[in-house]
Amino acid sequence: MSEFGELREALDALLTRLRRDSEHGDAAVEGLNDRLRRLYDTGILGETVIMGPVVLTRPFSLGGRPDGSQAIQAVLTLPAGFGAVYWDSEAWHDIENDADREALAHIWVNPYESCEAAVRALLAPHVTGLLRCLLGSIDLWQQPF
Repeated sequence: MSEFGELREALDALLTRLRRDSEHGDAAVEGLNDRLRRLYDTGILGETVIMGPVVLTRPFSLGGRPDGSQAIQAVLTLPAGFGAVYWDSEAWHDIENDADREALAHIWVNPYESCEAAVRALLAPHVTGLLRCLLGSIDLWQQPF
């Protein structure tokens, strides 16, 4: 097989994997952000930010800064829900502390549903850990009634 044929097969395999993973993620995450907004509306938690891992770094699109890149980080916020923050990689490194990063993430979160298919495929594996962290912060049974 020619090099071109091998590259075309690699491209096809990547496209198939991204499509499959985003479809599986979409099915798993369906309705989650609505539930998270309803949880927020109960008043049990105030505005919340739980940062996940950076799932993708990529160069800026053509026409963007030629020397820069974008970091995409998984995040779960209340009231917005599960999604991603699209950072300028340089700015992400310049932010001095996690509190400042969380404050910006709260403002800049993109809900899962509005992310591109490839980003959704990369985000979905992290929803369980972020949701576990959120629910672990609620200690109803220790509250006096």
